[in-house]
Amino acid sequence: MALIRLHALNRWFQGKEGERVRAIHDVSLCIEEGEFICITGPSGSGKSTLLNLLGGLDSASSGSYRLEGREICGLSSDALAILRRRTFGFVFQSFNLLGEATALENVEMPGRYAGLERSTRKKRAGALLDYMGLEEHAQRLAADLSGGEQQRVAIARALMNGGKVILADEPTQALDGESAALVLDVLERLSEKGHTVVLATHSGAIASRSPRCIELRNARIVSDSGREVAPARKGAARPPDHPTAGGVSAAIRQGLQSLLIRIRRHGRLGLILPTAGVALAVWLGCLALLLGEGIYARVVQSVNQVGMETITVMRTGQSGRDGRFKWLTRDDAIALEEEIVGVRAVSPAKFWPDMEIRHGDVSLSLNVVGVVDRGTRQGRGDAGYRMAAGKPITPHDDESLERVAVLDTVAQEQLFPSGTNPVGREIRINGVPFRVKGVYEYRRGLIGGLSEDEIRERQDFLNSLVHLPFRTAYNLFAQDDRVYWIYVFLEDPDQLYEVGTAIRNLGIRRYGEEVYFVEHWGETHQQALRQRELMRMGLGFLAGIVMLVVNFSVMAMMLNSIRTRRGEIGIRMAVGARQRDISWQFMTESIAISVAGATAGYLLVLVCIPLLNSLGYPSGVPTLIWAPLVIALFSGLVFSIVPARRAARLDPVVALAG
Repeated sequence: MALIRLHALNRWFQGKEGERVRAIHDVSLCIEEGEFICITGPSGSGKSTLLNLLGGLDSASSGSYRLEGREICGLSSDALAILRRRTFGFVFQSFNLLGEATALENVEMPGRYAGLERSTRKKRAGALLDYMGLEEHAQRLAADLSGGEQQRVAIARALMNGGKVILADEPTQALDGESAALVLDVLERLSEKGHTVVLATHSGAIASRSPRCIELRNARIVSDSGREVAPARKGAARPPDHPTAGGVSAAIRQGLQSLLIRIRRHGRLGLILPTAGVALAVWLGCLALLLGEGIYARVVQSVNQVGMETITVMRTGQSGRDGRFKWLTRDDAIALEEEIVGVRAVSPAKFWPDMEIRHGDVSLSLNVVGVVDRGTRQGRGDAGYRMAAGKPITPHDDESLERVAVLDTVAQEQLFPSGTNPVGREIRINGVPFRVKGVYEYRRGLIGGLSEDEIRERQDFLNSLVHLPFRTAYNLFAQDDRVYWIYVFLEDPDQLYEVGTAIRNLGIRRYGEEVYFVEHWGETHQQALRQRELMRMGLGFLAGIVMLVVNFSVMAMMLNSIRTRRGEIGIRMAVGARQRDISWQFMTESIAISVAGATAGYLLVLVCIPLLNSLGYPSGVPTLIWAPLVIALFSGLVFSIVPARRAARLDPVVALAG
């Protein structure tokens, strides 16, 4: 009885236009045990597809495939995985090793899925590497080996579970001549020992070394030199089957080993970030339980620092009823100051693009803004900007028409040499001299929803302004009375909403429609109030929500890792991993991240409690302080299911193709 018998085997795919594209057409073939066969043909003739069908990586569209008398067509994915694990060993053109794993770990991998005990597995893997002449490289990472060495590791891996049938797809194409000859010698010796070797190649020189050569063209067999008559060979020895192979505990150990392999090298950052995210979620959840009123007080304090007393007024539409573009004017600023009750001061702002700014030999085209802050915050500029050096523009500067300027960080760096203090130095704006009074800190978080490079570019633009007193700039440079926005400062911040409504109503009275757009920090203040109430009613629920958000991120990371780790998944499937093995591996990795992150976050909170107490935050540990930890572990389990199932359902051929 033939070892392999194919009859009228077909494999087709759906083309882009819905047409049927044949990869293997009406192939009938018999392969006896111990044969050494070369399958030749040009690229695209179907060699790789035929090998994938023989090894159970792919399934035929029609026809019959019998292995040792057993029909293979129609087997489930798990049954095919077991078949690959017990019978086949794969040697690929691109080696398909786990680069971050050692040579020994790569060779061991099929034995893990076969359920071999650790000591037996290591002993057999070491012996195979010794047979391949690689005993000194057992602990070296596969990525650090030469091409020939990697291919011999791949052959050793193919033999781990016996390798009754070795399927080699262009195994020498990526190698130099000496390494290629060595790999061919190894394959020939394996055939002499009873292994069935099927090698796909387009090299005539390699094919000439084979006793039997099968040529494929246009997905069909066009010639078969026939099997050479030879003395019967004893079949390749195979380790005994293990009924418990691939159990949950073995899969979990495989998942942990995979995680350690990723940590060992390039995967560190990809694992540190989600682990840190879980830790941060646990930490934040516990802090919410610990802080309560303290967090609310800090939020209110932060809001007050940037101006609870300030309202910004802008125009709502781009054009008026006559279709022409409309702007705010100085008359709008005067009306706001005179007609709105509760207004302490008003400061209009005007913008001049592309003004010539000169210092010494440096001449730049920068944007100038005329504005003055009339708030009560000390050491701040307009919109609450913090000072990096010097002092901000004051109402006195504005009223006295002082020729002073405050530079943004980027403008300072462009105008002055590194290390130079610009405060007190002179610059010229369109030929008019100004004294630099101060420099603002670099402002971040001004832009969102863009790529990192785009955000950096736009933030640099927004940090390259030159700020002047409004009246000074208006008298020197204004050609019209329009202004871009108006700051309104309140007598009583508690009247924020009432004054905002009054401003909108004033616009309706002046223009017959709502033209004033009002922006202030009141909504942020209201959000802080609502946050405090949520904490009072259910701090545990808040912690749970934070955990869910973070675990969504972990799930997204795992889903993304499936795309980047397709090759690894394909390798594991090729050496015999079932769907449940892949599923448990990914679930184990995800849960391990949650466990590590949750534990780290909880320990961090315990370390921070004394510090929080010293800063005046509430002391004492709430009863539900353990809740974020439990929620993190549970959500880690739940959110690992989708990535695990998706990884397990990958097609082995597609996964190996990357």
